[in-house]
Amino acid sequence: MKALHFGAGNIGRGFIGEVYYDNNFEIVFADVNDEIINQLNESKEIPILFAGGDVKDKIVKNVSGVNTKYDSVNKDFLEANIVSTSVGANNLKYLAEPIANGIKYRKDNSILETLDIIACENLINGTQILKKYVLKKADEETKEYIEKYIGFPNAAIDRIVPIYKGDNPLSVKVEEFKEWIIENKDRKSNIVLDSVNYVDNLQPFIERKLFTVNTGHASSAYLGLSYGYDNLYEALSDKKLMSTLKGVLQETGSFLCTKYGFNKNEHEAYINKVISRFQNKYIVDDLNRIARNPITKLGYNERFVRPLRELKSLNLNYDYLLMLMSVVFKSYNINDKESVELKRMFESMEKEEVVKQVTGIDDDIVKEIVSYL
Repeated sequence: MKALHFGAGNIGRGFIGEVYYDNNFEIVFADVNDEIINQLNESKEIPILFAGGDVKDKIVKNVSGVNTKYDSVNKDFLEANIVSTSVGANNLKYLAEPIANGIKYRKDNSILETLDIIACENLINGTQILKKYVLKKADEETKEYIEKYIGFPNAAIDRIVPIYKGDNPLSVKVEEFKEWIIENKDRKSNIVLDSVNYVDNLQPFIERKLFTVNTGHASSAYLGLSYGYDNLYEALSDKKLMSTLKGVLQETGSFLCTKYGFNKNEHEAYINKVISRFQNKYIVDDLNRIARNPITKLGYNERFVRPLRELKSLNLNYDYLLMLMSVVFKSYNINDKESVELKRMFESMEKEEVVKQVTGIDDDIVKEIVSYL
């Protein structure tokens, strides 16, 4: 069995690759990073180090790489039993052409085995978005082949994989916890991976994850930087910061429980579990890394604005989120392009216009956000 995975970064090597290895797959990573791809082809293995807990470190074997700057993935597509991505939501569009070409190559070689392509990104409906990009690059015959043989099921992933600098550039440090959920709806393949949860309706689970884990992680970082901290573990030792963080997550939780019927006590336990994962003393995560790309994070359907909109529509409280968003808007990191751009926007535009442009909101909430700036 063979898996083709686009993205040989920390999530690809330290999460998706581990799942494939545990399911006895040969793994081919497709990426544009020369050093990583060369190392993969030289060593054929990835050291995974677990941060705390009782799980022993692991060596993921039977791996290789293909550099998509120079080489086609058509041959790997021909042999693949499953395809996945972890390249970042903004980079999915760049995969459209190599994926469309790979699917066409399967069609031209009369491969009638079904294949699922799964986007493992922090993005609602990520795989279906990827499918739209791919269809734009596909000819009519390939489109017909896709509808018959290629599945594009949405998925949600959750594991903290911080930046780690070891002697081996392939080594990656991860937390013990991991969760990969795949929606049955758009699957074509009958492959079932051990340790992966398959559900009929992904939406409640992906939103619970995005608006608890992602919202909480980013909130911790922006609050921590505003309090003068450098890493996540130190920041979460601050009682005032922790109180604000819990306030934000209780607000996002109130919309999740109201909209999807999650049990309030169980969701409170979920929040506490998520925060305890952030507090792992063996994962010293840099706050500037977590807080990068503020314009993206302040987007209309992203981790702050989407819960805010939902809470307003449900007539529920969102004071903590308003305060938190003001911290994000005021943040500045000279080494982050989006942060620099956001600062430029505030220097050249009215606050209200900046908020409208960044968040995509055009109603009374804009004035509420501006009142905190």
